Amino acid sequence: MASMNYYELFGIPVSYTLDEVRLTNIYLEKQSVAHPDASASLKAGANAGWKTLGLVGCNPANNVVDDVSCPRSERLSVDLNVAYDTLMNAVKRAEYFLALHGLRIDDISVHYAAEMFAISEQYGTLKTLSEKLDFQQQLVCRMKGMEKSLAAVEGNLAEFCKRAVLLRFIGSFLEKVRLDAYNRN
Repeated sequence: MASMNYYELFGIPVSYTLDEVRLTNIYLEKQSVAHPDASASLKAGANAGWKTLGLVGCNPANNVVDDVSCPRSERLSVDLNVAYDTLMNAVKRAEYFLALHGLRIDDISVHYAAEMFAISEQYGTLKTLSEKLDFQQQLVCRMKGMEKSLAAVEGNLAEFCKRAVLLRFIGSFLEKVRLDAYNRN
């Protein structure tokens, strides 16, 4: 799958915005063929399943499969899982979308440093579990707003990068807040 990106694997357009229901349906269809528990027919030489996956020209007869041009069902199943997990997670999808355009969030100076600092400072002032849970809910709402914000600017990669940095920070910080809130009750 080295030459096929995650979007191509699922046959969907390269875009930060995606139809999650459609992606899930495609994923389940492909896994129903690729998963090792379901792929015995592939190893027995039934080429139709591989064609369903878009791997035309593969010949898995007698379990002889070239890992470069036609990956084994186990490898393909793992690749499908990784691709699906990446595209279904807003932060991972943003990072992957940027990587396809030759950019990395780590390469970008932090344009939202003051905002990130303010979020950290605000959290530091919270004392009760109730306050922390309220703050957690605010961060969840903020993440949803950031996802929409990214979708709106995906054509402007410079702005997309800036907002992706903040989305990743909020996602990481949200995990910290969840762990802290539930470990101290």
